[in-house]
Amino acid sequence: RIGRSVSYEMPSKVIKTGIRVALSDKYRRNALIVIDEDGLDSHKTGYLIQRLNTFRIEDHKVLIVCKAYDPYGKYDQKTRQINLQQAAGNLPHVKVNTSKSVNVYDLVRSSVVVISKEALAELEERLQLHSTPNKLPMQIYRFMPEVAAAAIEEAKATAVAIASAQI
Repeated sequence: RIGRSVSYEMPSKVIKTGIRVALSDKYRRNALIVIDEDGLDSHKTGYLIQRLNTFRIEDHKVLIVCKAYDPYGKYDQKTRQINLQQAAGNLPHVKVNTSKSVNVYDLVRSSVVVISKEALAELEERLQLHSTPNKLPMQIYRFMPEVAAAAIEEAKATAVAIASAQI
């Protein structure tokens, strides 16, 4: 019986739960930073170091999660993400992953996770955390309180409009 494989493939539900738990832990410890934009304007490592210094995370193991770019999509977005990967290549404590390839090991190994809004939405779609399309999932409100406040205000305005229409 030489060559028999005894490998075991983890169920996808377990993997998704592990990613959720790891992200929740990073959020609870204030080690999850949500940024507005993906990528970098320059491929220079010094430029990435300057950006990391604005968050005061230059000495930590950092995982940067960006949206998986479409190879046939916008040239500017693809270039910005390639710039980010090139700049991070010279830094041993910085790892760049896409939202489609992020895994539990990288999340647990890093002390700080920097993720863009687009990547967070794509990651939540991958993890199937939301049930209704065209609505932000409730779990995203934990990560972005300003979005939660805007959603609450929108719900209040809708409720007032419905109440005034019934009168």
